[in-house]
Amino acid sequence: GWKQHLIDDVNLLAARLPGRESKLRQRPREDLCQTADEISAAVAAGDFRDDKLFLAGFSLGALLAFEVARGLRRRGIEIQLLTVGSSRAPQGHRARGTLHKLPDHKFVEKLQEQYAAIPQQVVDNAELLQLMLPMLRADIKMVETYQYQEEAPLPCELLSLLGSSDSMVKPKHVYPWREMSASFRHRTFDGDHYFVRMHRQAVLDTINARIRRLV
Repeated sequence: GWKQHLIDDVNLLAARLPGRESKLRQRPREDLCQTADEISAAVAAGDFRDDKLFLAGFSLGALLAFEVARGLRRRGIEIQLLTVGSSRAPQGHRARGTLHKLPDHKFVEKLQEQYAAIPQQVVDNAELLQLMLPMLRADIKMVETYQYQEEAPLPCELLSLLGSSDSMVKPKHVYPWREMSASFRHRTFDGDHYFVRMHRQAVLDTINARIRRLV
């Protein structure tokens, strides 16, 4: 649904990870940096070296996009804009957390308490819940086992987006992102951790405005 809201001549490449949508029955990825490296390799193998590249990710996807940007740089490809939403800066991640190791019933309970990540109709449908659990558990494992490794800041612009009532990510967690790039901008939207669902057009308008200044 994003494509129709992006400015003309911007091609959208969406990463569809194993364990999701048409790949629902594939084994999901559990290592964030390894997954980012696979995506970076795939992009580097494409014919994009003469194009301007913009990356965007939200929550877990923000850390993934950040590591993809660093993976591309190691392959000699620089991006122009990195948009990160609903995410703490990577320096604060030090491989902590054991939520992904809990038995299913406790895992679902804690996941709902901390993230409110599962629609109630899924929680109430045992068969559908069992189908989604491997992906959910893998996502949490990615976050909880991620270890930031220090590298030089990215030379691109970094745009941080945050929901004003996000219970998991606060402004103090976001502003260290400014250390990760040559240029930093931030905008807060009304809403919680999933504010992008409520404000998709406004979010894309914000991204489009930055792209126009960079092309």
